[in-house]
Amino acid sequence: MKTLAVFPSKFEAAPLFSKLGAKANLGARADLPPNFRAFVAGIGCAASARRLEAEVGNFAPDLLILVGYCGACNPALENGDFIFEPCGDPLIDAFAEQTLGCRRAKIASVDFTADSSEKQKLFADGFDAVEMEKKHFKPIAELCGAKFLHVRCVSDSKKSALPAALLDSTMDRRTGAVNPAKMFSPLAILRRPKVALELAKFIAEILPVQKRYASLPLLLSSISKACFL
Repeated sequence: MKTLAVFPSKFEAAPLFSKLGAKANLGARADLPPNFRAFVAGIGCAASARRLEAEVGNFAPDLLILVGYCGACNPALENGDFIFEPCGDPLIDAFAEQTLGCRRAKIASVDFTADSSEKQKLFADGFDAVEMEKKHFKPIAELCGAKFLHVRCVSDSKKSALPAALLDSTMDRRTGAVNPAKMFSPLAILRRPKVALELAKFIAEILPVQKRYASLPLLLSSISKACFL
């Protein structure tokens, strides 16, 4: 039985790729023989979906795990919390809950980075968190008959300091790439004079989250052995 762990960005993939001795570029893959592969598909867009569709056709996984960061809609969620949406398989769901230390959640998938107002609306609709890839990637798993497990780490709670528009400006939806350096561009600073302060606050928030998140991708490589003996 084969597992494909899919990451939206090279930054989300880096901890696992580093462990596997590979570089986490867009479109990169790293294998842990005999039945586990990690893949960087790109952020939620048509190009990323096509990239993943080709990889799924090549690898033919039995389980596709989408893993990365997310924004919190539920005020009870804090930065660094691990959450997941069950795939319906009791063994796999128990692994995510107990071994990965995730709590069950309902995760929305939207087109652009959700701001505080959008998060509030999503919470009112029953969603705990929000991201941008599930709507593009889950149908690909379903089409090939693979189970779909959705695992996330909260990187921006409802109290997060970084404006959604600024974060969204780093994303290229033509290619699926992410470039955080765009937040530091002169244009971004001119548009938001307080951007330096906002970035400083967000960096202070995200550093401990990144340390906690790093343990999550490393655990994923054991899921095939644990669940598909």
